[in-house]
Amino acid sequence: MALDGLTVPMVTAFQDGGEVDTARNARFARGLCDARVDHVFLLGSMGEFASIDPGERGALLESVIESLTWGVDAWVGCGAPSTRQAVRLAEEAEAAGAAAIVAVPPYYLHPTLEAVERYYRALHAAVRLPLLAYNIPSLVGYALPS
Repeated sequence: MALDGLTVPMVTAFQDGGEVDTARNARFARGLCDARVDHVFLLGSMGEFASIDPGERGALLESVIESLTWGVDAWVGCGAPSTRQAVRLAEEAEAAGAAAIVAVPPYYLHPTLEAVERYYRALHAAVRLPLLAYNIPSLVGYALPS
């Protein structure tokens, strides 16, 4: 997988009742493919990953990833407050056909740097996909060191 080209963070469409609108998300993804982007980034901050009901996540991934054309691939956000949760999300993304996983560091409890390193090592070991660290201090509450 190449880390070059145009990567577009995809917003997540919801129905009026707050449920994920899988059909609209698939259409949006096809539109991005037609615009010739290289990678679609699902379930990042713009994709409102924290608003997605865990039971809807798989259907969203499946509908969007199956709709991708022109060689466009999916990078999927898998960050979570705990390593166990993040690993489960990464495994789900891999099973759905993601090309890479993207993870914010653990948030809410502000772990030690050693715990953050263990978190990313566990994610890397859990799947056979490239892992990108998503450093977004304004939302996580701390910055990853460079």
